[in-house]
Amino acid sequence: MSLTLLALLACRDRGGISGGTDDTQTTQDTAPIAEGPCAEVQALMSTHCTGCHAASAPGGLDLRDLRDLAGQPATQVPEMALLEPGDREASYFWHKVQDSHASVGGTGQLMPPSGKLDAADLALLGEWIDAGASCEEGEDVQTTYDPNDLDQDALFTCEPGTVSSSPARIRRLNDVEWRSTIGHKATSPAASNPLAVPASARFSTYAEDVGMDEATLDLYLNLAHYGGGGWSDIYPEPDYSRQHQPQKDSSFRCIYQDAEPDSACIDTYLRAYLEGGAYYRPPTDDELTRLRAFADQAFELEASEGWTRQETLVHINSAAWLSTGALFRSELGGDPDSDGLRRLGPWEQARMMGHMLDDRAIGAQGVFRWGLGAHNSYDLVIEGNMPELQAAAADGSISDPEVASALLRLYAMGTDPDRTDTYLDWGDSRRSQARAEEWLANRIDHFFLEFFDVEDFPTLFKDTPEATTFYEGSEVEGYIDNSFSNLQSGYYGHEPTMLQLFEDTIARIVVQDHDVLAELLTTRTWYLASTTRYAGSSISASTDYTNRIFDVEGDIGDESPAHRWADLPSYERAGMLTHPAWLATHGDAFEDGPSAVSRGHWIREHLFCQSVLPLEFVNVPAQLIESDGTLRARDRIDESIEGQAECMVCHQDMNSLGMAFEIYNHAGMLRADDHGYAPDGSTYLDNAPDPALNGSYVDAIELTEALAGSDYVKRCFVRQTFRYFAGRDETMADACVLSEMELAYDDSGGSFVSMLEVMATHDALLMRHTEEEGEN
Repeated sequence: MSLTLLALLACRDRGGISGGTDDTQTTQDTAPIAEGPCAEVQALMSTHCTGCHAASAPGGLDLRDLRDLAGQPATQVPEMALLEPGDREASYFWHKVQDSHASVGGTGQLMPPSGKLDAADLALLGEWIDAGASCEEGEDVQTTYDPNDLDQDALFTCEPGTVSSSPARIRRLNDVEWRSTIGHKATSPAASNPLAVPASARFSTYAEDVGMDEATLDLYLNLAHYGGGGWSDIYPEPDYSRQHQPQKDSSFRCIYQDAEPDSACIDTYLRAYLEGGAYYRPPTDDELTRLRAFADQAFELEASEGWTRQETLVHINSAAWLSTGALFRSELGGDPDSDGLRRLGPWEQARMMGHMLDDRAIGAQGVFRWGLGAHNSYDLVIEGNMPELQAAAADGSISDPEVASALLRLYAMGTDPDRTDTYLDWGDSRRSQARAEEWLANRIDHFFLEFFDVEDFPTLFKDTPEATTFYEGSEVEGYIDNSFSNLQSGYYGHEPTMLQLFEDTIARIVVQDHDVLAELLTTRTWYLASTTRYAGSSISASTDYTNRIFDVEGDIGDESPAHRWADLPSYERAGMLTHPAWLATHGDAFEDGPSAVSRGHWIREHLFCQSVLPLEFVNVPAQLIESDGTLRARDRIDESIEGQAECMVCHQDMNSLGMAFEIYNHAGMLRADDHGYAPDGSTYLDNAPDPALNGSYVDAIELTEALAGSDYVKRCFVRQTFRYFAGRDETMADACVLSEMELAYDDSGGSFVSMLEVMATHDALLMRHTEEEGEN
């Protein structure tokens, strides 16, 4: 059985012992007791219990800290204490782990569900209870908390007088930021740099505690020379990027041509390089002095070792790209105010705003390609990336909220028939010109790709994508299979990929910027690939069938992007959760596999902001019954999971949400027949966090329209937006910025950019505090 299947079928027990009250909610984020009389028992709980019994456990029974349990009633047997200090037999907890709970009026199964504790563990627990079930004050060890455990209503309640700020930090560039900032395409060797964000990070913008270890540094050293690009070579390769075109600037000519550049020449070059090619802000005197000392040594080596001038400059420029100022972005702030908070300086604020919008730093070089952009060679004006934002940092006007808001709107989105924004990622003018005219700043574009979690779509395996559709067994079956694979892989060099079609549909919604979330979940207007084969190409006839994947029978023209927009039937598709890219990414490899589990898991975590236990905490076998070709996916799930109490405590959060999407197969195509049955997306919800969402649904269309109208879902979307663009999880101290984001969204009629304006100008992001000064 595949690891993917195991992950999808993750089972847990979330309420087997049942203590506390049903509406208990805790936001505790400290670790179990590490010392004292109950340290060993607490460790036992961590091993066997806290994977389920944490902050979100039904009944509120949080076993991460035993100090609060004594005296709590057992909800299943209210007249009995959960823990009765000094008397194990009077403690319901003891009976639950002994499997004697039925004898005292309890229900449910033995805890933990993986099997009875061994004799030594039971003895430890019993003796601790008999000894008084006490815990002396011990050392708390800080752990990562789950923001999904926080009460959402409280998160949107801003108390008067609340002071907002974020932790001070220095954030390392990630792999895409570095490659994009130096102006290299996704196919460049520079794209293989080792600066990737850890896989455990919620979003790619999370760079907390990410440094430069020895292994990363060793790999990075092999690529650091790309950072200097056009500053090192008089005639750089076309894929290199150049700021101020230094070899054409007379003030830099001396550094390339003079046998012994004088001090003023070297300083002019180094200052310009640090500001325009490495730091993207004015260097400090100390930074310039240190690089100058290194440069002097390099020129001495040039004379003694016979280096070429290019080798000398590569040596200097690579050193700059190994420094903290280049690889790490400072968000520390200036002098503390009366509350001990530090406001970001103009350059820190501008770079923070810039990275809310773009992977590339403000002032980064233009991308060079003949025939590109207004200058017929570069995609940016000579000042570099987002020059107005750079200028606002230089003159300090970025501190004016109105200026900051206007600049954010300027660079957030727009229309461009040439789609020059795609060059760094794709570099194919034919494909770029086949894209929709609407564009998003690449950080905004990436947010939606990561929010919908579809980045892996191009590499997915799908067995027979046309299975259970109208095309299965027909004479065009092979063409449908090819069309899906070709759109997935980008084989049609003249057409957007499936993922790009997904992006462009989203871009239009965000550019229109009205009721964005509802449109994302209900739109029927989608951008499609053309069914016209590219003139003179050898592309197969499967091009003619690209529209069939979306169940569109008519031709899609290639005359202009406007001809590629299609209104799909309202009873077939509604929003991005019914797009083949999303459905396939969150679908199984096979048509009768547990796609519903994965799709429901996504909705629970991304639209409800509730966590489902990860695979590593599963204590029971996870396996569907064998497929014999006669069972539907929902039949296999029903028979394997629905009747298993130990599985349903977890799968109740996923299955019913995902079943609505069973009208689509594993590849996201509409089913025509499901193993002799009519396609069935019917489902019933009884545990949605928004009670208004509970009830029966005919299919995914009805469900997604209900989700689109939920204020609870909207607030989760606001939280997801905050997480990505702030680059961290929210805390209760962020209630004011979250509530203002929601208010801005509502007052603007659902404008996504209005939420970003609030973030870019709010103290929650502009003010910084340190751990020593306390969280607030």
